[in-house]
Amino acid sequence: MPAKPGPDSPGAPGASAGEQPARHTGADTAVPEKRNRNEKLITTVHDLKIPLTVSLLNLELAEMETDPAESQFYLAQVRRELEFMLETIGAMLELEKAESQGLTINPAPVALPELVGAVVARMQVLLKDKPALTLVVHVPPDLPPVLADAHKITRVLNNLYANAINYAERGTITATAMLAPDRRAVRLELSDEGKGISPERMESLFRLFDADTDSAGSSGVGLLYVKRIVEAHGGTVSLTSQVNVGTTVDLTLPVAS
Repeated sequence: MPAKPGPDSPGAPGASAGEQPARHTGADTAVPEKRNRNEKLITTVHDLKIPLTVSLLNLELAEMETDPAESQFYLAQVRRELEFMLETIGAMLELEKAESQGLTINPAPVALPELVGAVVARMQVLLKDKPALTLVVHVPPDLPPVLADAHKITRVLNNLYANAINYAERGTITATAMLAPDRRAVRLELSDEGKGISPERMESLFRLFDADTDSAGSSGVGLLYVKRIVEAHGGTVSLTSQVNVGTTVDLTLPVAS
């Protein structure tokens, strides 16, 4: 059974820096048959808050810009964020449908360096109020293409990066990619130096519609989507975290033949 994913999330008080990292793998968490409507509403708000924030920041920059070309650039970013919000809503509806009908992907050869680069470029605007936080990318340009649904894997990376940025105030968020020893998969590791996740909190992160109501940006839909999408590709996801140290998400995707 493939391991479970989960982006960064706030840590719980009372854990010391010397504790062993918590690692989440294993069987699926059961999904409650009856889900509270308020939990769904919280999930929706959390998943849409980041693109709404990015849109507002770009609109402010466009209003202050005197160069028409620069203003159009910022407006184009707003358009991209609105499209992302539509994608997020689509992911929510897709997960609901997948509960009864299964998840459909459309894999094709995809250049992972370009995919990661595009996501990182989009996330730069979220660093405006976090000058001590840096995004670092170590993804070799000569990696073989992966067999993936580019649209859905972009959603996965958006979710992981957005959560890492939300819960890290300083240090680096580093993406590292490499070819697996058997050369049949590409491994992508996303590490941050954020608050980390306590072992007891980690398990609840993977329940559908289980959102952290005290922290904007995390949601059960996003985390479950990461897991379902990567596993539907025949890949794996694992999460290692230590409170007050940081979190590492490790995923694999098959190499395209």
